[in-house]
Amino acid sequence: MLTLLAWAPFLSVLFTSAVASAMGCRVDEAGSHPCPGPFGLDLGELLYATGMMGWLMLATAPVMLLTALAWVVILLLWAVRRAR
Repeated sequence: MLTLLAWAPFLSVLFTSAVASAMGCRVDEAGSHPCPGPFGLDLGELLYATGMMGWLMLATAPVMLLTALAWVVILLLWAVRRAR
């Protein structure tokens, strides 16, 4: 659960980038821009909000690093035990 919470801002920015690229939309910190989505929905506000969540990475970066290191250790231990 801690891993998901720590990585949520990063995943949010990845989502924003992927959707904006696929739809050909402009996303920046200046404000929301119109982005026509499926069924006539405007995704501009959503993309702006999810993009701004990236700023939370400043606060969660240390926890992101710790969780990444913890998962590397877990995977290494798993690989060593499996090899035996």
